[in-house]
Amino acid sequence: MKRLVLAAVLVTGSLSADELVIDRRSQWQQWSIPGGVVDLRSDGSIVLREFEGRIDPLQDMSTYQHETREKGVVSGGITVGSQASSVHRLLDGDRTSWWQPDPAHGVGSWALTIDLGRLELLESLRLVFPDTLGARPMRQFAVYVSEGMPIWDGRDLISYSQVYTTILPNTQAVIDIPLSTRDPIGGKSPATGENTVLTEQLAFKPVQYIRIVPRTTSPDAALAEVEALAIGRNIGPGTLQRGGSIRSSQKFGRAVRNIFDGTVEKFWLANAAKAADREWKVGGQYFEWDLGVTFWLNQIIFYSWPPTDLAQTSFQAGSGPVGHKFEVSDGSPIAFGEGSERFRGPFDYERITLVDNQASPRRWIFQHAFEARRSRYIFYHHYNWGREGGWGFKVWEIFLYAPGYPAEVQLESGMVSLGGVKGMRAVSWDADLPENTRIEVRTKSGDQISSKKLYFDRNGNEVDQNRYYNVLKSFQQGDSLAVPFEGDDWSRWSEPYRNSGEAFRSPTPREFVRFKISLITDDPTVTPTLRSLTLTHDDPLFQRAVEAEVFPREGRVGEWDEFTYLIRSPSFRAGDRGYDGILLPVQAPLRNIRARLRGEDIAIETEISADTLRVQLPSRVLRDSLELRFEARLLQNPTFLAALLTSTNTPDVQQGVKPSARVGNDALAVFLPGLAAGGLIGNIDAGSGTLSPNNDGINDELILTFDLLKVDMGSQVDIHDLSGRLVRTLKGSPEMQQEIRWDGRDNAAQVVPPGIYLYRINVKAGVGTSSVTRIVNVAY
Repeated sequence: MKRLVLAAVLVTGSLSADELVIDRRSQWQQWSIPGGVVDLRSDGSIVLREFEGRIDPLQDMSTYQHETREKGVVSGGITVGSQASSVHRLLDGDRTSWWQPDPAHGVGSWALTIDLGRLELLESLRLVFPDTLGARPMRQFAVYVSEGMPIWDGRDLISYSQVYTTILPNTQAVIDIPLSTRDPIGGKSPATGENTVLTEQLAFKPVQYIRIVPRTTSPDAALAEVEALAIGRNIGPGTLQRGGSIRSSQKFGRAVRNIFDGTVEKFWLANAAKAADREWKVGGQYFEWDLGVTFWLNQIIFYSWPPTDLAQTSFQAGSGPVGHKFEVSDGSPIAFGEGSERFRGPFDYERITLVDNQASPRRWIFQHAFEARRSRYIFYHHYNWGREGGWGFKVWEIFLYAPGYPAEVQLESGMVSLGGVKGMRAVSWDADLPENTRIEVRTKSGDQISSKKLYFDRNGNEVDQNRYYNVLKSFQQGDSLAVPFEGDDWSRWSEPYRNSGEAFRSPTPREFVRFKISLITDDPTVTPTLRSLTLTHDDPLFQRAVEAEVFPREGRVGEWDEFTYLIRSPSFRAGDRGYDGILLPVQAPLRNIRARLRGEDIAIETEISADTLRVQLPSRVLRDSLELRFEARLLQNPTFLAALLTSTNTPDVQQGVKPSARVGNDALAVFLPGLAAGGLIGNIDAGSGTLSPNNDGINDELILTFDLLKVDMGSQVDIHDLSGRLVRTLKGSPEMQQEIRWDGRDNAAQVVPPGIYLYRINVKAGVGTSSVTRIVNVAY
């Protein structure tokens, strides 16, 4: 078999069965992959990336950048005035190497400033000193930390708080400094809220800067290691890198990204300037946060603080956090009308907490710890508990923690060319799947590729051409780029392939295909490993797509209607093999099936099994169009009739049809207008409506038939007497056509007395519920 390399265009040229195999790092790098959540290994395999439960943020601080007022954008790191060339030894994990300042430089140049590059919640600091000949612990010093708020506008002057100081000259080789935050200010808070840590002393402190300030010099003073312990890897700052986003109301939407920017200098102020705006749905104090992928989230820490305590003005600070609500969702959809609204997305949300923080002293930092939940979306809103007047507060940062492997990450390919129309047969993959892990694949296919032009400003932001780009001055305009995108004939994403080797689910044959792969773990301690993805394909029965259409395009609900299914053979090309069989999946009764070729009726063999009509033609069809005529009683709206063509010469090859370009994308759909306005139950027939269970062979049973419309979830029939007492419960089947029989006996298997009874048909489905009640007579 021939192996194809994933590229912008793939050329095959082989007429035998081929494989598209994706198993190299360079191939995966052409896919759209959320940043920071998977590892592409050198051998071409892919695994989920693990998020540590606790970290030392000094080890990767140089990979983080932030903006300063005087220096512009800077990276995290250490600055010192003496012997700066060896200060990196403080982070090498080796206690036998150290940084040793020069006494000649003076104690002022010995001060170390560590910028973590972002705000972290630290549990502790550790200083490790050498204690050997010529290198002794520093004698007198103090340690300060800061959350990073500049004191003055325009300058990078930062307010620090002291967390450690020597009283006597230090002789210890290791000093551990625990960090904590006393919240609320002034005393114990009466705040309430489930999944909320309400202790007065929180076992962490928000820190971006660490400053070690010696007070005296000594000729042998040295420092070997500086270590910090943060409560975990905050997944919030990686939101945009993963393709996530956050949205809020129009009033507060511009600043809402500041809650995960990794600094306290920028914040989200969602306040109510007047009483009419105090309720969040009116005032807009909410956000919906898409994390980009699904995590096993187990902690949310909400960091607000009195502005004056961060060297900020109290202007527009509001009343402080009176209350709030957090909800999370993994993206599972919720049916419209069952809680959907314009604020939240159409997802099934689960409440994490509802906090009441009205009474003083008010809490400012909220630590919400809970059992790990699959979470991709977070919905938040203020909660004012009916308070009057204006209120609000500044949210400096929200920290999110999800230790272990992400719950689900999706990778998407671009449009892959198979070098011509191909019949796609199966999708398979090679993977290691520990218990509680799995891989799912989806596909879509098409023949057309279009192009559109994107426009950017000079900062690289995509902008609208007419409303923005064309009115910019030339020096403000960035690049414009023509990019390919799917044409009108592309299918939607298929249902997932859950097992390697499943038959191809998208329309085929087609020239182009796309893949979407989900790496999933139900246990955050393990990850699946994907080594390769393979698409098996071969040359189709026709080198070009076969078009089809059905008419009429509308039918009656549950009534016998005649339809014509027209299959148009494409213009002949060398290599076309034609077909002599048709598979037509249709979940409806069929009868009176005929076929016409070149205007004449032809003899055909038919078989209906497993909701599929199989038609065997007397000879091969290569250049002609064929009409397949039948009567059907349709119950689904719309009913899609997507046939597969087969050949007895190549039984493993099946070629799908595509909607006729003459008609459009709905060419293979039959619509039932009468179904849209109706309920879930139709075409009820109870015969004479009289039951005489005396075993004389006449009306010994009530035979009740009806159709389930819009659903295939089964039904239940409850039979009551006129007093309302339940007499018998009968279960239906998951079929769309129901037949339920009642033999005149109750739930205790006793024959009921003669009289008038009521039968109620009950159907429940995601689109709603429906019931119908009718009368049945029992007579002897």
